[in-house]
Amino acid sequence: MGVVVTAALFWWLRQMKSHYNMLIGRVPELVSELDGCASNLSDCTSNFAGRMPAIEEELGNAETLLESITKNSPREIKKVAIPLLKTIKKYDINGNGAKDQVREIYLDIRKLIGKIKNLQKDLEWEM
Repeated sequence: MGVVVTAALFWWLRQMKSHYNMLIGRVPELVSELDGCASNLSDCTSNFAGRMPAIEEELGNAETLLESITKNSPREIKKVAIPLLKTIKKYDINGNGAKDQVREIYLDIRKLIGKIKNLQKDLEWEM
């Protein structure tokens, strides 16, 4: 009986920690910063050749933010964030289709931001 109660308590505490991180903790701040990175990436694609250093910098910022979001988020967000993180790490600014790749990364970041915001709204109803 004690093991069951301990396991249930452990599960409940993990859920509470996850809810806290998504609603109040660091995730909302990280999402806001990631949104800024996405906007900057979008601006950089208009003059791609002249903005390559800025693009690399924004992708580096996005990578760091995604790593933090991945650590502090539930499984359903990690399923989207981890493949995006891998895509950013594999990005080659000098490769063929680099501009299209940046556009794809931008769209994936926007999708992730939308998913996180929707999850936050759902969690507000659970609390």
